[in-house]
Amino acid sequence: MPSSSPRYTKEQTRLRLLDAARRLLLERGFHQVALDDIAEAAGVSRHYKSHYASKAELVLDLVRHVHVSEILDERIAPINEAK
Repeated sequence: MPSSSPRYTKEQTRLRLLDAARRLLLERGFHQVALDDIAEAAGVSRHYKSHYASKAELVLDLVRHVHVSEILDERIAPINEAK
């Protein structure tokens, strides 16, 4: 019987996990969220185990991701305003 869960690329899975982690951590706080909660909210089942060994590792990646996004936004905004 075919699997009913969608297939995501490795990067899609990572981004789904980061987005779900951001939402859940803001709603509930670090100690009230488990990796399984994040995986379920991301719709990736237990696939997170190939991406993150721990919740702390996921949160560090989330911080890096948000930081890089902010830097890019700061660099791109003046370019867009000049158009």
